[in-house]
Amino acid sequence: MSVRWPANRSRLKVAATTIVSRGLVGNERQEIQDMREYLTQTIKVAEEGRRINRRLGETGEVWDQIIADCEENRDEAQQLLDRR
Repeated sequence: MSVRWPANRSRLKVAATTIVSRGLVGNERQEIQDMREYLTQTIKVAEEGRRINRRLGETGEVWDQIIADCEENRDEAQQLLDRR
């Protein structure tokens, strides 16, 4: 599972010989914050799915990749928000 980030998140502006990131504008920050919250909710649901799967006598490992992917994407979203 992969989150689609705003298309221009990595667009760079070139000034003389220096390359600088333009950063996020308000609506982009809000979209990423919303994605991060959605991913956090998805992780909680997947953890509950794993717990139920284990109670039914299975290993719960079918949920592990979903949880790992969501955690990775949530962490990347947080890193984007932490940049200023």
